[in-house]
Amino acid sequence: MSSAMNVLCCYSCQMFQVHPVKKANKWQCKVCGEKQSIKQVYYRGTGKDCRVYVQESNLLKSNATQWENDIQSHDLEVSEDDCAVAPSKSLETHNQMQSSVVPESKWSKYLNKAEREDSVN
Repeated sequence: MSSAMNVLCCYSCQMFQVHPVKKANKWQCKVCGEKQSIKQVYYRGTGKDCRVYVQESNLLKSNATQWENDIQSHDLEVSEDDCAVAPSKSLETHNQMQSSVVPESKWSKYLNKAEREDSVN
């Protein structure tokens, strides 16, 4: 007979973990050691099912964190490059880029070439 397990998330280190179902509403994080009360049970099931859920959740969280870090580092590089260009030039370039982009109609794939050229002009 397998016992019921809960998937919980630590408020301090934000790691998902598997803990057995108890009557007490308190638990201690296995990673950072913080004592806390159960705020939300993310999943309840057998130990195997909960471990799979925890692995997937922590992997998704780490991928999202990595993606945010990549975006932030890219934003810093872009902002440093933008600072080197005169503000009026960057504004003109931005306006030119906006005017050159013509959104394609979602119906254009159903039109023949002559009709496409007429609809764009």
